[in-house]
Amino acid sequence: MEFEVIEIGHKPKNSMMIDTSFKLLKIKNCFDFGLLSDIALNYEPSIMELPYLKIKGNENLENTTTGRFFLYNIFNYPELEFFKEILKNTASLYFQIHNQSFQSFGATGWFNILREEVNISNHNHLFYRDNDFDYLFAINCCIMCNETYTVFFDPYTKKTTKIENKNGEMYIFPSWVTHRTEKTNGTRITMAFDCSRDPEKFLDNRQWEWIE
Repeated sequence: MEFEVIEIGHKPKNSMMIDTSFKLLKIKNCFDFGLLSDIALNYEPSIMELPYLKIKGNENLENTTTGRFFLYNIFNYPELEFFKEILKNTASLYFQIHNQSFQSFGATGWFNILREEVNISNHNHLFYRDNDFDYLFAINCCIMCNETYTVFFDPYTKKTTKIENKNGEMYIFPSWVTHRTEKTNGTRITMAFDCSRDPEKFLDNRQWEWIE
């Protein structure tokens, strides 16, 4: 598995963190992006039939699959059952670079199909329930997104890092990291995942699958 670890920032020690550093793990050529593109576009019409859920700070996503991410899970599609093993292998590597053993986690995924210069504004994937936070990681898979970038912002060092999105690559990064996409030129397709060590608590209102 070809990969690169990008050191971006540093977070003050917290007992719930995998590590205090902000490491972005880039894994190259780990899936067939042509196949995933076909699957995403095939399911787009049925996803768009779901109700739109307004996302604070991202009111421009009404006509996108992203605006319905809360209401479906890509693992409900039988064609994507194989991706659980890819998630497990890549997550194992992420734990390894943080000197930890693999831990089972819950995951829910969705497609971001963006067109006509639409972008996703600053956001993170941090969960908060009952005065408790869940720190783990988020995952982004580049399916059809050449010549686009994702911008990561470390709130502790105030450092901004721009990562070029390349088809077939996957990025794993801490869920607390703020990031955004730049405006799309044409069609941009990615697949994203929220991941939690306690999904029964933090993903209780979502559809999710164990990765173990």
